Amino acid sequence: MFTSRDIKMFVCRNFCLCMDLRKGCIAIAYFQAVQQLLLMIYTLRALFEDFYFFKTCSKALYEESSFMLAYSKAVHLFLHTLYLILTCSLLVGLHKGISRIIKDYLICVFIYMVFYALLYLLAWICLDDFEIEGVGPPINLTLNIYFLLMMRSYWLKMYTKQSLSVNA
Repeated sequence: MFTSRDIKMFVCRNFCLCMDLRKGCIAIAYFQAVQQLLLMIYTLRALFEDFYFFKTCSKALYEESSFMLAYSKAVHLFLHTLYLILTCSLLVGLHKGISRIIKDYLICVFIYMVFYALLYLLAWICLDDFEIEGVGPPINLTLNIYFLLMMRSYWLKMYTKQSLSVNA
């Protein structure tokens, strides 16, 4: 399934040069689960504020861009919920040592990160009054890419152990 070149592409032995790869992945997965839960609460609150503003103000004040921003928040809420479900399944896979769940997580999170980045860029380009949330989303994407590379390293480590035990 893999060639030796594919496996050697980028594999880390330790997480942040100080932790075991498995323990580091578990710690970051728990951190991401808490982060996604907090982001869901924050996005839900902002979405309810937008709907309250829509009901109390006249429709002339509620411009199309505000509706687009509320729609963007609803999509963000859906993506955060999906990411939380994926992170919970990852935790099950990490604790039980199931490499198939980790592989599925890697694929789904890569797709999620592409959609999240595109949604952020579209909101930034299309909306005039879009408030950039500081450096949060770019840092979040950078950390997710790092975590994805660490998870890939752990998955390859699991895969090579399983293939060695099958071949022995």
